[in-house]
Amino acid sequence: MNTASRILGNHAKFFPNGRAFTLPAPGTAGVDDLPGDTDPAWTDLGVLSEASVEPKVEERPMWAPSPGRLRKKRVLETKDELTITLRCEELSKLGVQAVFRTDEITTAVSKYQPLGGKTMEGWLLYTVYDQDDALFLTTRVWCRLKANGPLTAGDDIARIEYVADVLDNDLNEIEKPVEV
Repeated sequence: MNTASRILGNHAKFFPNGRAFTLPAPGTAGVDDLPGDTDPAWTDLGVLSEASVEPKVEERPMWAPSPGRLRKKRVLETKDELTITLRCEELSKLGVQAVFRTDEITTAVSKYQPLGGKTMEGWLLYTVYDQDDALFLTTRVWCRLKANGPLTAGDDIARIEYVADVLDNDLNEIEKPVEV
């Protein structure tokens, strides 16, 4: 990897569990079925002003006498977690669904029950470009996507913050660009 200062621009799309896709071949999104990046059924999360990726690991130290005093000998990692937080400057149907926890909002239904849905699960396509518009990385992860904090309405832009709690999946991947 080339070490350099970078300003990163973030983009994200979400594909909920159970939604039909056509690319790379017809199917239904699920834990074992990842839609193609260019499938038209992805939902764009909108303009992202900020993003953070936070890994967490739970550790258990192992102590051993040396010769009598206990000293840390090893550290065992027991639990891994990855969270992607996305601050969005635009409000969409997906944002309303996440804040009010409704079922998926579609054009076929005109009313929704607040708290009538569950936390969304599906695929997150997260792409990052640098200040020279060069692709920095592409990430595809199976996750739970939810609103983080309140949606505040007033005389400023309505913003929503999404949190993607990455779930273990063999199809999860980070694709590095040609030149990093």
